[in-house]
Amino acid sequence: MQTSVPQFIDVEDKVVGPFTVKQAVYLISGGAIIFILNYFLELFALFIVGAPIAGLALALAFATPGDRPFIVYLSNSTRHFFAPKKYIWKRLPTLPAQHQKTAAKKATLFQKLGKQAKKEPMKTKAEQVKNLKDLASLLDRGGRR
Repeated sequence: MQTSVPQFIDVEDKVVGPFTVKQAVYLISGGAIIFILNYFLELFALFIVGAPIAGLALALAFATPGDRPFIVYLSNSTRHFFAPKKYIWKRLPTLPAQHQKTAAKKATLFQKLGKQAKKEPMKTKAEQVKNLKDLASLLDRGGRR
């Protein structure tokens, strides 16, 4: 028995004519607000107040900046403008005593290794090439000497 694999799962269903449910809600909400304002404002004021409302409703319904819904863009922009711009450093809690000892041991070990690395003289280019050739031949032989 074969089952069909769903396709186009990222596309929303068109429920209200050619619009999805979200698009229909945004457009109907914008239209309802403008319709209500029609009773309270004169025609000139209705155009001045209603144009941004209609633009916002259209943007919410159809605009996708950066392939993301406009509502996400709008919420991210609002969060950016109203969030504090300074990051205040907060000291992290200190480690328990047993972990502090381990961390101190690791630090001293790394310091010793660093001092040993500094004491070793730098190898010449010829010595480096010889070491690389020896390593390559060892790998070619499969680790056998």
